[in-house]
Amino acid sequence: MSTALEETKADERPTSRGRLIWFVLSVLFTVGNVAGGVIAARNGEFVHAGVHALLVLLGGKVAWWLAPGQYALGPAIGEAEVLEASFGDMRDRLQRIEQSIEAVAIEVERVGEAQRFMARLHTPKDADAPESGSSR
Repeated sequence: MSTALEETKADERPTSRGRLIWFVLSVLFTVGNVAGGVIAARNGEFVHAGVHALLVLLGGKVAWWLAPGQYALGPAIGEAEVLEASFGDMRDRLQRIEQSIEAVAIEVERVGEAQRFMARLHTPKDADAPESGSSR
């Protein structure tokens, strides 16, 4: 029984070690292309520098995908329940934010109505009436 467990652990080691090696290689690839792009741009070879820029994006994406630890893609086992609970909390928070925004919109409308009312009060009555004498 211990041999099956050892074989499972032996199978897992190369995967994580191989992943780490590929991560380091992709970071070196990305850094090398950054340097190559800078040199190509400095020499006036802008198409060449553009190719290096695309390779930097590709290498960065691969390095991000292979990154160990907290940057690894996907939730870890057991985190799905935590994510679902946080989505429920987010739903409640978004509903409260929506209600707050609606309340602010109503208050802004009231302030606008008050300003229009005050503007009408401060406008002279003669300015509202059309002029009686026409120049025709």
